[in-house]
Amino acid sequence: MLPHVYRITKYDPADRDERGVYTGTEEAVSDHGPVEVAYLQAITAFAEETGVRHLSIREPEVTSGLAHFGLEPARGTA
Repeated sequence: MLPHVYRITKYDPADRDERGVYTGTEEAVSDHGPVEVAYLQAITAFAEETGVRHLSIREPEVTSGLAHFGLEPARGTA
């Protein structure tokens, strides 16, 4: 088990069911593109600030830039 697990998302945790599935009114893909880039920049800044040397990203949903996991067609970099 990992010592710490965080979910980085713009969605309100109150809008999730008991399994963690988003049930709110916003489009489930409304955080794709520039918002995803902001997530990754924030994660990088937190890791650097706290001296994190190893980071595991589970269940990524990145669909732009160099990473592509098949959820949507790849987009060009910003």
